[in-house]
Amino acid sequence: MITNSIIEKKGKLPGKTTALFAGIHGNEKVGVMVLERLEKDLTVKAGKVFLVYGNPPAIQADKRLLAKNLNRLFSAENQGDAYEDKRAQELMQVLDQCDAVLDIHSYNSIEGQQFSFCESNGYDVIQLMDFPIIVSRFNPDPTIHSRTVTGYVNKNGGVGICIECGTSNKAEEFFPLALKSSYQFLQYFGNIDPIVSYDSVERQFIGNDRMLYKKTNDFRFVKDFKDFEPLPEGKPFAFDGDEALLAGKDECIIFPRPHVAIGGEVCVIGKLIR
Repeated sequence: MITNSIIEKKGKLPGKTTALFAGIHGNEKVGVMVLERLEKDLTVKAGKVFLVYGNPPAIQADKRLLAKNLNRLFSAENQGDAYEDKRAQELMQVLDQCDAVLDIHSYNSIEGQQFSFCESNGYDVIQLMDFPIIVSRFNPDPTIHSRTVTGYVNKNGGVGICIECGTSNKAEEFFPLALKSSYQFLQYFGNIDPIVSYDSVERQFIGNDRMLYKKTNDFRFVKDFKDFEPLPEGKPFAFDGDEALLAGKDECIIFPRPHVAIGGEVCVIGKLIR
C-alpha cells in the first residue's frame, strides 16, 4: 500500500531540485522497487529530491492504466476529469519545481535490453549511465513527446530523461541497473555524495521519427518485430485495413503493439542517426 505518493527529501546545503518518477504505468514495477528502496536509504546532501509514485491506483492493481495513459497528459491545456487527468495536473506542480527529472520505466516485450529517451540537453548525464541506445526526438512534431513527463520538463527548460530498464517481466533482473542509474543521476546533479561509479558503453543514437496510431480493427504487422529491429526500406511492414505502411531509409521499430484499441499507439518509428 502506497501511503505517501510524493515524498520530499531535503539536504542541508543549497542545490538542484530533482525528481525520480516511477509507476507512471502501473505494471512497470522496476522503478517502484527503486523508490521503495530509496524511501528508506536515500540521504540527500544538497538541494531537494522528490520520489514520486506516478499512478498509485494502477500500481496497486498491477495495470498499465485505469482510464488513460498518464504519460500523455502532462500539458497545461489538459482539463480532463478522469483520474489520470487530475493526477497529471497534480504532478505538474512537482515538475514545475524541478531542474531535472529521471522517469523510470520498463516495457512489455518478452525479451530486450535497456535503452533511454533523452534529448541533447541530457546527453552529458545519460552517457554516464549504462544505456547503449539513446532515442532522441528527430521529428519536431510536438505530439510525439511533449505531453510526457520528460517532454513537459524539457519544454519548461529542465532536463527530462526516461530510462527503459528492460522488460517488465524481469523487474528483479533489471532492478540493480535502475537503482544504480538513480544514484548516478542524483550524484551528477549534486544531490548526493558520489557512491557509485559511472559507466562507459558504446552508444547508438536513434531519432524518434514518428508515432503510428491504429485506424482500423484490421491492423497487422507483417511479422513479430522486436524493439529496434530494422525495417525494410520501401516495403510494407504493417497493414492498417487496406493501407500499407512503408518504411523509409534507416528506420527501425520501437514498442510494436498491434493489439491496442483504435486510436492507440501501435509503434514508434525510429531512424538511425549517422
